Amino acid sequence: MMTCRPNASFGATFATFPEVERLMGAFAAPARQPQEFHPPVNVWEDAAALHIESELPGYTLANLDITTLGDELTIAGSREEATPGHSAYLRRERGGAAQFKRTLRIGIPFDAEKVSASLKNGVLTVTLPKVEPVKARKIEVRPA
Repeated sequence: MMTCRPNASFGATFATFPEVERLMGAFAAPARQPQEFHPPVNVWEDAAALHIESELPGYTLANLDITTLGDELTIAGSREEATPGHSAYLRRERGGAAQFKRTLRIGIPFDAEKVSASLKNGVLTVTLPKVEPVKARKIEVRPA
């Protein structure tokens, strides 16, 4: 059940009609300006690899650029922004910036040649296989 509360933009007139107030409030709210997009990431590791997961709805693998340089992983992407033809937004909470670039400094040595990525249901998963630790090796000394 909805509670009645006066809306400052329409006064107490609509307070007794909560559904009307909700609808009118939706039209009175200004459209949000697109903001810079920083996709959220989850990073975890297991014995063999480091895994990075990011939600990227509306992006395809063709629109993503994943690169490594030293101990950094960069995920960049772009997408076409859907805009209704000959229309103006009254409220806009989806969409926003269609391009992004996110660089993560990885503190664990990984094999850049074996990095893999997959995109399923709008979720990007990047796997960074760990480099095997350098093992001490005994060097035989021979007479000269």
